[in-house]
Amino acid sequence: QREKWLKQKGDKNQLEYTKQLPNLDKIEIDNSISPNGCSWQSNSSSSSDAANIKVIGWNAERGTHWDKFYTMIQEKVELQKPMVILLNEMDVGMARSGNVHTVRQLAIQLGMNAYGVEFLELTRGTQEEQEATK
Repeated sequence: QREKWLKQKGDKNQLEYTKQLPNLDKIEIDNSISPNGCSWQSNSSSSSDAANIKVIGWNAERGTHWDKFYTMIQEKVELQKPMVILLNEMDVGMARSGNVHTVRQLAIQLGMNAYGVEFLELTRGTQEEQEATK
């Protein structure tokens, strides 16, 4: 299947191919993790900061460093108590990241809800990842 898809890249029919993949164009939402549900709460007790939203971001580098982000959030004051976390290169079920749902695992660790947009990895990864999953 992967080889077939790689041969089709750039042929202007990507929207048709996308329709063939279940859930590729869906957003995953899990509002069951946060004890506060979906309510927005200020990051600060100061009334002047009540309208601020703290947003932080992390690139997990092909899913391999997602777990380091939790530690950084706990240790660095400037990263603590975010309301929104923007993540990219997170994995779901990839050998390189322990076959776990990395967004959900991080959300559980932080007690936050999770929203994810799917991405399809069409390669077997880097040479190192290929060797590790033989």
